[in-house]
Amino acid sequence: MTGMNGVHKVAPHPPGDKPDSPLPMITTNPTKVTFASDAPVRTAAHGQVLHKGDGHMDTYSVDEQLLFNQQEVGQPPVWVGKLISEYKIKADHVTPPPPPTRSVPAGKGVGAKKDGRSGSQVSFIADGAGGGRLHFATGALDILDTVGGQSGGIDPRYSNDPVLNSNLVVGDMPLIGRDPDGAFRFGGAQVSLTDPNGELSFAGQLGDFVLRDTTQTNPVDSFALFDQLAITTPALSARGASLFLNEFIDTNMFGAGLSPAEEAGLVGIDFTFNTLANLADLTDNFTTSALDVPATQWIMLNVLPEPSAVLLLAVGALGAGALRRTSC
Repeated sequence: MTGMNGVHKVAPHPPGDKPDSPLPMITTNPTKVTFASDAPVRTAAHGQVLHKGDGHMDTYSVDEQLLFNQQEVGQPPVWVGKLISEYKIKADHVTPPPPPTRSVPAGKGVGAKKDGRSGSQVSFIADGAGGGRLHFATGALDILDTVGGQSGGIDPRYSNDPVLNSNLVVGDMPLIGRDPDGAFRFGGAQVSLTDPNGELSFAGQLGDFVLRDTTQTNPVDSFALFDQLAITTPALSARGASLFLNEFIDTNMFGAGLSPAEEAGLVGIDFTFNTLANLADLTDNFTTSALDVPATQWIMLNVLPEPSAVLLLAVGALGAGALRRTSC
């Protein structure tokens, strides 16, 4: 239910860049989902292809609703899904090439708070040889909103949403090194919302996590974009449907309800975390370990700051007399 393909026809690209080949299959780990045989199921996927040499990224989203019926009796039985909705596809050509240095939280946000039900934490575990990894302890969801996680709580519309039964799970991220601009780069990881009842699936693969100052919240400057993300949930008309996940697909994958400014600055879907003290400072620039640091972790829509917002940030940081050109 999570594999789909498309053909990228923009050509040619510079030598050594990714060729004009089929877009990548959604290859997140398969998750078994339980649903009623007479209930419509919604499955959607989002992905991206970065062309560094050509200065752009291609993003795509797909969405469908299926009704499954048992075709053959046996062990295991054979089920066939019938398409009962329009098959939606959205593709964008994004420039300048990501990753941007800042992201304004937007769209539907989901995550776990550092002072919430499960005490979300992050650790940097040094390996004693100049490397190490980020390790995340998350758990129960206590952020579910319509403002990119900025509320730090659960919107009343989602107070009884089935997705609240899920736990946020984030894989370890190995330290790769330091970028020319001073940011620290960590390898990507799998991220999922695991539902103990097996009635929905949310799983994705992050690209590299670029870390600058983990105390920043709006805009954030430490995050990773999803290279791949797949969601399966009962459709809104079905029993046990997640209103949040259905609206996450509509807004974060297809842009429904975004303002013109948000839509113009849309880059993708990302994962980020926030700490009271900058994690780079706590670890002496990731040379020593820092364990069990309280951290709010969440998933949101990634939108570039408007140029005027970036200008105001520069004025605040430098003073009007020392203003210089900044960019995203």
